[in-house]
Amino acid sequence: MRNVIQLNRLGRLDGQGDAENGLGVGVPDPTAPLDTMVTDGNVVRFSGARGISVVNAATGTFTHHVVTDNQEAGAVVETAQPIPPVSANLATGGVIVARGNQWEHCGTGSVCNVLAVLRNDVRPHDVGTDIGTPTGPGSGPVPMIARVVPSRPRAGDFVRVYNAALDNRGGTFNTIDGAACTDAGIRGGQPVGLPADHCSPENPNVVTQNRLVGWANRVTITMGGQQIDADVHAVTPTC
Repeated sequence: MRNVIQLNRLGRLDGQGDAENGLGVGVPDPTAPLDTMVTDGNVVRFSGARGISVVNAATGTFTHHVVTDNQEAGAVVETAQPIPPVSANLATGGVIVARGNQWEHCGTGSVCNVLAVLRNDVRPHDVGTDIGTPTGPGSGPVPMIARVVPSRPRAGDFVRVYNAALDNRGGTFNTIDGAACTDAGIRGGQPVGLPADHCSPENPNVVTQNRLVGWANRVTITMGGQQIDADVHAVTPTC
């Protein structure tokens, strides 16, 4: 819960072995016992393989995550067992629920183009995936705060503010493009643009974008009549 999981890619960069996934549940053997993972509020980025991987006899529940800049894929759910077509899948409750996300082909309108997302952002296209009916970026109801962790932060703490959109209360955030995390190329064996402390959630490029770009996210805290503009380091539509 609430971890920063990043840079599981150094084996691929320095030729010392395979790079790893960020979060993984399940094993390649389809006959293995059921494996389960439930986690919340993580930042998963810069993995050399998948950001999130759910394989074979496994179930995973991942909420309020930032998953960005992973080399092979953001999230993959796969099994060696046959998957029913969409009609049968819907009838048996085997749908992959992926609500509250931002999608590349959502469009620029006030309502997300669900058909374009299912055609272009979900593979394979004939497997049931429930993305809901998300609003377009910057549209819909005003977000509502569900909880803040830690509830009494100190100056300099990394704070997570959870939106109630997954509980059908309030709208979603407009999440800026996570590709701002790094520049192209490698310098000194590490991805360019990372903070000096690779385990830190701080990301100056994303903070700058959120401060300067008009279509971005801003958080203002009012204390004792004084307004403070907080730095926004990482954003999902719900956190």
